[in-house]
Amino acid sequence: MDKIMNPNTKVASNRIYTTKLDGFEEIINMKIDKFGANGKSIFYFLTKNKGYTGGYTTVANYVRTHKIQEQHKATVRFETVPGFQAQVDWKEEIVYDNMRNVVSKFIGRNEKEV
Repeated sequence: MDKIMNPNTKVASNRIYTTKLDGFEEIINMKIDKFGANGKSIFYFLTKNKGYTGGYTTVANYVRTHKIQEQHKATVRFETVPGFQAQVDWKEEIVYDNMRNVVSKFIGRNEKEV
């Protein structure tokens, strides 16, 4: 009745959504995180060994979403105040004159130049 009287009001649903992947998420996450498996190999593994009856697209979409979330976790950027932290790139140049000379040098750069 609330929805009819106030059409702009959103009513929360108590519905519990289930998918064919329920119960397989832990296996899929382990395959992705430990072995870097792709959607096709995970789908094949689940259908042949674990009794999965869903479709390939469902697995592929889950794998893609999981990889994107993990990538975002790995690339968290943080900033510090100027003068608090320095960044240095290390580069090695090998001189092949007598196969023993190794010249190492620091290449400094300013973050604003990048």
